[in-house]
Amino acid sequence: MKILNRMTAAFKRKALRYFIKLILLFNIFGFNTLFAHDVEDYDPFQIHGITEEYIQELAALGYANLDKGEIVAFKIHNINQAYIAELNQLGFQGLDAGELIAFRVHGIERDYIEQLDALGFLNLDAGEVIAFKVHNISLSYVQELHQLGYANLDAGEIIAFAVYNIDRNYVNTLDELGFQNMDPGSTIAFRVHDIDKSFIDKMNALGLNHLNEDEAIRLRVFNIDSSFVERVRSYGLFDGIANHLVALYLLDLDDALIKSVKSLDIENYSLEEFLQRRTSHRYDHGHNSSMRMAFKRVIQIIYDQSFERLN
Repeated sequence: MKILNRMTAAFKRKALRYFIKLILLFNIFGFNTLFAHDVEDYDPFQIHGITEEYIQELAALGYANLDKGEIVAFKIHNINQAYIAELNQLGFQGLDAGELIAFRVHGIERDYIEQLDALGFLNLDAGEVIAFKVHNISLSYVQELHQLGYANLDAGEIIAFAVYNIDRNYVNTLDELGFQNMDPGSTIAFRVHDIDKSFIDKMNALGLNHLNEDEAIRLRVFNIDSSFVERVRSYGLFDGIANHLVALYLLDLDDALIKSVKSLDIENYSLEEFLQRRTSHRYDHGHNSSMRMAFKRVIQIIYDQSFERLN
């Protein structure tokens, strides 16, 4: 799922930036002083013996524009030429200051990189390596995912599985709900959007049965509820098909929609232009063929149906 891939990548970037910021703050000031009112009275350079000579040494290593917090973190964690050279040999050249600090804080050295290589992850970027370490992604966890049918996950997907605690128990729960052999993106989406037995039961009670994973995700993402189902029923358009319900939601079902559809040259209209007018940019119409079919079908149903309330 394209949306999930973008979300996963954005999540990694934001989490990494936030985490590194916390590292810097805690290392410079400590937990107690971080929240003290007189933090400005502390001089971390003086406390940690940071001299102009040390700053020039960092510049010579390629880190000439560090801010004060980064300089202190380099000093505290003894980030030196030998450590940078080792990372360069392992394929991590040109790490920025935050990445380098995170590597050092989490003890990411040759032995850990070799462990990742043994897992089959030979070309991870710095952010992915940090995420693997932070979330303790181990050989046993990867093997468990393989046994559950997720043998070809990429690094981002494995990180998302670990972040959202997707394990054997969770996959078994999905199986019990009737969602077997789901792809990684759908599994992550179910976890992210909290699609559970309670939600599925609620949809069943509304007359939406035998949902597939894509339908369940759409119903959750677009927050389809009993009030909207009742609106659809009031127009005589409810047929129990989840994608039709979502299509009507995205088309903003109301009297104006009915009139717009009735005015179409139904044999020659442009679906794309009609969707653009009715939904703006709220849905990527070309992303999924089943939703394209759903839009076409509900438009045809509306066109063919008589609505006494509008006569």
